[in-house]
Amino acid sequence: MILDVIPPINSRVNSSTTNISIRFISTVYLSTGIITIYEASNHRIRQRVSATSKFCKLSNDGMVVNISIIDSTFNEGGKKYYVKMDNNFAKSRKFNNEPLKGIESEIWILESESRVKRLDKDIIGLIQLAPDASEKFLKFSKTGQSNYFDDLKQEFINKVPVQNSNLTLGPIFEIVNKSVVIQLRIDGNAVSDLNNMIKYKNITTFSSGLTNDLDQNFGFQKITDPWNGYGIQIVAVIVTYIILYLLSRILSYKGIKNPFFGDKFIKWVMKYPSLVVMLIILASTDYEYLTILKDGPMLTKKYEQIKIFNLFIHISEAAIIWGAFFDIFFRTIP
Repeated sequence: MILDVIPPINSRVNSSTTNISIRFISTVYLSTGIITIYEASNHRIRQRVSATSKFCKLSNDGMVVNISIIDSTFNEGGKKYYVKMDNNFAKSRKFNNEPLKGIESEIWILESESRVKRLDKDIIGLIQLAPDASEKFLKFSKTGQSNYFDDLKQEFINKVPVQNSNLTLGPIFEIVNKSVVIQLRIDGNAVSDLNNMIKYKNITTFSSGLTNDLDQNFGFQKITDPWNGYGIQIVAVIVTYIILYLLSRILSYKGIKNPFFGDKFIKWVMKYPSLVVMLIILASTDYEYLTILKDGPMLTKKYEQIKIFNLFIHISEAAIIWGAFFDIFFRTIP
């Protein structure tokens, strides 16, 4: 009663394969059976879909069943998989709702393409136990909690799968709204697979064992790198500390220790903070700029004597100073 399947037998698939289809000779109804995708080498379940689930849809003409595939199903490159369909997955409309024969094991074989490794670093993130699992976990002793982490880690290694060297689970955890939130580090290339297998655990191998304790609404959540959201603020704090350090060095610079000149210099610093900041940053690239800064009060005094510091000149000076600063900072300083 099956006309053909898509992808065809012995075709290639990959982690971006989102759909497989079965075309029948005549119209059918969906029944109660299950379609299961296995990894051929160990017969491990990769995805299991009931005929009544949202992942299974019948075409408008009643002749094609379309099964949605999640990203983690064909996630291992160079592996063979097979699709098995139970008897009574569909019923014939033409023959009085007679249950149709399914597809036996290792008939509809598919092979995954080699997977390109996109990330060379591990990602740190969080997973959460469901409320009932959290309650059970918190009753364990310290040893029991440690054993739980070890067993859950081993299930991740087998089911995702991921290398042992690229996975660290616990012992750090927190209690948030009575739920246990666990920190883990995992291969960056497995993050999407782990997240999908948690969120869709009901149709993956995560539906059994300790992985079934995971909160599918939480999934896997990456811990945000502080540089992404607060990079500018962090740089500003660092620069401020550098400026304060250099300013302390400047106030003890040779030639500024004279009590009379030191008082004048401090007053000048307070009067021209923008110019001082620019020269301090320049001094971080060349210490000779400190000599210019040392003579700053005498240089600006000459301009004050000829009364050129009117409002227009103040605006122009500020524009020139900060323009020069940004030009030097972004083009010269590596």
